[in-house]
Amino acid sequence: MFGSTRHTDGVHGWMRAGTSAVYVVSDDVDAVHRWVVDAGGEVLEPPHETRFGSGATAYVCTVRDPEGNLWTFGTYRGPSPEQVEKLRVQLARAEDFAATLGARLERNAPAARDRNR
Repeated sequence: MFGSTRHTDGVHGWMRAGTSAVYVVSDDVDAVHRWVVDAGGEVLEPPHETRFGSGATAYVCTVRDPEGNLWTFGTYRGPSPEQVEKLRVQLARAEDFAATLGARLERNAPAARDRNR
């Protein structure tokens, strides 16, 4: 639910219009772009290739609806199962490292306190 100037009550009544953004997966970004243009909509970014912070690439376009909300339509469908597993392994390693480091710091804490007295 996006904010709307027409809805002032109910669970979404506090939302201000034009403050939301959404990413929608589309197999035909060019068709979405044409539909928006033909309807007289506002195109902020025409279809183009882009790279997300994760390094993933996608073909996207971004438009603004009449209330000011941003809609990005693109081909990126999220990470593959292989990428998710790789990230899970990296996270487990980072957690193990943090636990080991924390244990070492805890063991050394009394000696550090004694040196500072």
